[in-house]
Amino acid sequence: MIRFKGLFTEKIEKQPMESDSLAKLREMTRYLTELEGEKQAALNDLELERSQLRSLFDSINEPIHVSHPVTHRVLYANRASQDIYGIDIVGKNCYEVFHDQDEVCSFCPDEHILGENVGQTYIWEYHSKKHDRWYRCIDRAIYWPDGNGGQLVRFQLAVDITEQKQAESALKQYSEHLEEIIEQRTKELQDAQEKLARHEKLTISG
Repeated sequence: MIRFKGLFTEKIEKQPMESDSLAKLREMTRYLTELEGEKQAALNDLELERSQLRSLFDSINEPIHVSHPVTHRVLYANRASQDIYGIDIVGKNCYEVFHDQDEVCSFCPDEHILGENVGQTYIWEYHSKKHDRWYRCIDRAIYWPDGNGGQLVRFQLAVDITEQKQAESALKQYSEHLEEIIEQRTKELQDAQEKLARHEKLTISG
């Protein structure tokens, strides 16, 4: 830059437009913007994954739910569970929602999947008096991320086996009825044989 001063000219060097601190501030702002973008992308990926899992579980026709082993609150329920027990069951006590109990069920499966049994699958059957249906339950402890380090919770898939139980009951009744018929026919045959034997004895003696 040339500036006139009297009869002489004075050359003045151009000063930098940005100071070091301003440059660092701009660099930090750029870094934070990129970091925020990466964070948002990660959140989008996580939400996509959650949506995919939710879609997967909702496509299963059998009721699935997740409950807390200490508070016994329902943390998640798929569409099948909501269709059977109501759309507002999340946050309620599992023993109230699923079994109409006022306290923890005596047959609660938590002891079979927690503690030294973590990692094991527990399969059991029960009759729901609430809906008069039979279920085969598959329970397992799973890790549940919650934003505070995560925790172990109970995952349960309940398969409706009512028709199977009804078929087994019908088969048992038929089997018992068949045994009664066989026993009756056997007795009739024995009576007939005894009667024939007496008749033959009388014939020979006469």
